[in-house]
Amino acid sequence: MKICAMIPALAGGSRLPNKNLILVDGEPMVHYVLRAAKKSQMFSEIYVNSDIPEMNSVAENFGVNFFNRKPDFGGASCSMSNKSASCGGSRCQVHDHYIYDFLSTIDCDYLIQIHTTSPLIKEETISGFVNFMIDEKMDSCFSIIPGYKEVMFGDDPINFSLFKKSQTQDLPPINEISWALSGWKVSTFKKSYEENNESSPGPTFVGKMGFYPISKLEGIDVDTYDDLFIAEACLSHLKRKENCGRRFLTSEIMTIERELDDLIAKDGCRTVEEKTHNLTKNNIVMASQKMGEGSWCYPVIMTDNDQATFIQQVPGEGCRWHNHPTKDEFWVVMQGQFLFEIDGLAPIRAIPGDVVYAKKGINHRITCVGETPGIRFACGERGFAHVYENNEPAKNIEYVYKRKR
Repeated sequence: MKICAMIPALAGGSRLPNKNLILVDGEPMVHYVLRAAKKSQMFSEIYVNSDIPEMNSVAENFGVNFFNRKPDFGGASCSMSNKSASCGGSRCQVHDHYIYDFLSTIDCDYLIQIHTTSPLIKEETISGFVNFMIDEKMDSCFSIIPGYKEVMFGDDPINFSLFKKSQTQDLPPINEISWALSGWKVSTFKKSYEENNESSPGPTFVGKMGFYPISKLEGIDVDTYDDLFIAEACLSHLKRKENCGRRFLTSEIMTIERELDDLIAKDGCRTVEEKTHNLTKNNIVMASQKMGEGSWCYPVIMTDNDQATFIQQVPGEGCRWHNHPTKDEFWVVMQGQFLFEIDGLAPIRAIPGDVVYAKKGINHRITCVGETPGIRFACGERGFAHVYENNEPAKNIEYVYKRKR
């Protein structure tokens, strides 16, 4: 049995122009789908079906096949015609046309279509979909997104009563068809297309149909800018998905602060008034000359995601006991000495050249120790939350003892 995957990537786009060429979190959407399809190990052959020249190189780089879609077989100037659909030269969204064209050239028993516009699809979801379709002997199969919400059709409720408010989780689910995944038994699809029987559903929803539930994230369909924004945010956040939903507001939390100028001032540091960050070249000598003596904060990097600052503090000063729930932090000691207290570890006395690291969500406190001011290069997330809890440990004994001597 030969199972082929076809990944359509059409040029243009009426609602989101050139969507298949947009770099989403750094890559075109087709990359994510190709990776998942290959990792699923379900396919005899994988094809990128496109009229975009750049997709030929993409297919070659991924070691898959490229099928050059003819522009008049589904797309901006589709001219395929039969009794069920005649495009008349307008942009054709009817995939029956380009699927039939593809199957007229490529021999296979089952065709699985995976849309580039669902870049969050997972390899295990693809394999589950294919196995479900084959095991249940489906002629056509479609991914669905179950939704538990009140739904209206016009002025009429579909799955709830206007006379009683029900909990949404108790409602009958509304299953939204997602075109992330669709599949056909090739002989059934071709027969239906060629018969052109106007009384039959014809070739998309054909024969014994199956519906395979997938998650809302995997079913994202990028058709608009809002969809693109959501998909890019999800792809970016997947890098720290283990952190999602793990932290809660508790009575132990005194305050949560984000504004660098405000929170660093509470730690006894003044900040520079003019812009000092994102210069092509910056250095600690420039920062020291500008800021002078005492405790200060000198921003060096402020990008969309990252924040890095020089922080000078005099002996005995430092930051309050806190943690960052969203991102790890690290520091490079540039001058002087600092005592790093990180929850669960023995205190660390760091000297110039030392790099100290703290994982997200771990309470920590930093104190300048020794006889001279210390400077550390603090690297974290732009505007990340500082969570201050009321379980701050006692003042550092080692430092208090040395100062008294």
